[in-house]
Amino acid sequence: MKAEITDAGELILHEIDGLLGAMLLALPDVSLPRDYKPSHDRIYQMPCADVEEQANWKEYVEPEMRTQFSTASDLVAADLQSLATDECDSGSICIPPAHMDAWMNTLTRARLILFEDHQLSDEDMEQGVRSLENPRDLALMHVGIYGMLLEYLVQLQS
Repeated sequence: MKAEITDAGELILHEIDGLLGAMLLALPDVSLPRDYKPSHDRIYQMPCADVEEQANWKEYVEPEMRTQFSTASDLVAADLQSLATDECDSGSICIPPAHMDAWMNTLTRARLILFEDHQLSDEDMEQGVRSLENPRDLALMHVGIYGMLLEYLVQLQS
């Protein structure tokens, strides 16, 4: 994959192969926490032990977080659909400057969710991917790729 920044500030990712393309296309869905998964508790951590405050959190804060997460994931999904427009050739993705925060938010969430739901550890990260047929290793590969893209986006923002 190659990357370039246009004069308009768009990030264009070129030469996206099939595996990387599939991993990126999965990003919007992967980044939304499911109520029944371990990642739900990680993403929607209770900020206090007080029962009344927890009820308020669940009623007021969590729904707003869900909305913000969904909005960010929707922007990323829209950018991913632009794989073959006039501005981007097939095998490329255009990320407008206004969508950079949504991408960073979505990539970060996806990494946390994959890490929690597949019970990955720092040791797993150090060992790396051993087999693409193992769901944990595939999740580990997603975490690594999403992390590299996130790092690149953060560097662009600074």
